[in-house]
Amino acid sequence: MRVEARPALGVDPSLAGAHAVLAMAAVLDYEWDQADRAFELALSNPPVQPVVRCLYSVWHLAPMERMREAEAQTVRSLDEDPLNIYARVMLGAQLFASGRSLEGETAARQALELDPNLWLAYLWRGAHHATHARVAEAYADLHKAYALAPWNVCVIGLFAEAWR
Repeated sequence: MRVEARPALGVDPSLAGAHAVLAMAAVLDYEWDQADRAFELALSNPPVQPVVRCLYSVWHLAPMERMREAEAQTVRSLDEDPLNIYARVMLGAQLFASGRSLEGETAARQALELDPNLWLAYLWRGAHHATHARVAEAYADLHKAYALAPWNVCVIGLFAEAWR
């Protein structure tokens, strides 16, 4: 990620997307201070792209347990780009994590209305059902996620757990 982002910044140091990619790379290396600085640079040059807001929310705010801020950034991203299914499904995941099940279900359903083959929506909804002992619903969603993304290790693990 860094190898691709750095030359882009050499051409234009203000590229928000390249700073966001560097921030995500820092998150993957657990370099939270570096991620914070890179996201700060990504967000510092208005207008901020909705995808950058969403990445900031998902890759930095939520892992740092700053859920209200994460939800606010994701909602703002969706206000600016209502057809962004990644933002929609991640809002559902954030709402599930915050204990707002009905709102999370709505966001997951909206994402699936935009793309009925979005395995990530089935994964998050299935995980949510599993944590609330709704075994049949969890199995159905995780089975669908597995059918769509049998290569994804998170899908494999959750589906295997729901199956036993």
